[in-house]
Amino acid sequence: MLGFKVLDEIPSILRLLADDTVACYRRHHSDLRSVYVIGSVAVGEWTKGVSDLDVVGVVERELTTEDEAPRRRELLELGKSWPQVSFINNSALSLAALHTEKPDAMVVGRARIIAVTGLHLWGDNIDFQDYVPSVETMAYGRAARAKILMKRYRSGIINEPFRSNPRLLARSSAKAAIRVLSGITILRDATFYTSPEQTVMMIATYAPEAMPLARRAFRIVNGAESEPDEAMDITEQAVQLFYDLYPDPQSP
Repeated sequence: MLGFKVLDEIPSILRLLADDTVACYRRHHSDLRSVYVIGSVAVGEWTKGVSDLDVVGVVERELTTEDEAPRRRELLELGKSWPQVSFINNSALSLAALHTEKPDAMVVGRARIIAVTGLHLWGDNIDFQDYVPSVETMAYGRAARAKILMKRYRSGIINEPFRSNPRLLARSSAKAAIRVLSGITILRDATFYTSPEQTVMMIATYAPEAMPLARRAFRIVNGAESEPDEAMDITEQAVQLFYDLYPDPQSP
């Protein structure tokens, strides 16, 4: 069961920022089809000055890291000029990559996030309802994506602003840990929330064995000082706990 509802429109205080963000995507991607806000802003759980603005642009062709770099640099600077958000967390979903025979887990994850929490900002309102995941798919997908993300972070594949801001990198890792632990709760019939606060409440009730990790991750999300390696350790432990409790049915 979902514990939130996607808003009909973006909060007015962020409208100009959203417009500038869309304009940036349009400048850098000639094949841009649409732009969505996802996450806390889209579901009304945004906190002024603390939450980031999560945006996904949908494009036709496959993209390389180099293709996305100019847009990321521009939006990094734009986010710095808006104190209402911590930064602009921006990504792109390639329809070409999504429609391959075996799409990457991170690509499918973006489609699922749009399907569940996407607030349409601009362009074609593409139907992603085929990607609305089952509870099991959502839970295992969160663990799989966190595992991939930590592997990328550990190997130095880190986009801005996380590369130059260790505090944001630690927070990103800690949020991934909470998402993984939420997978345990929804497999036990808990309500699914997007906000870390409400998710941790569900963990306390439905997955008490995960609370030591959840508390550590939640402190980092809320601004406690932490080295990125510590936050990554927490996330990797969360992934291990998840698979200890619910072994991956896809594994041999």
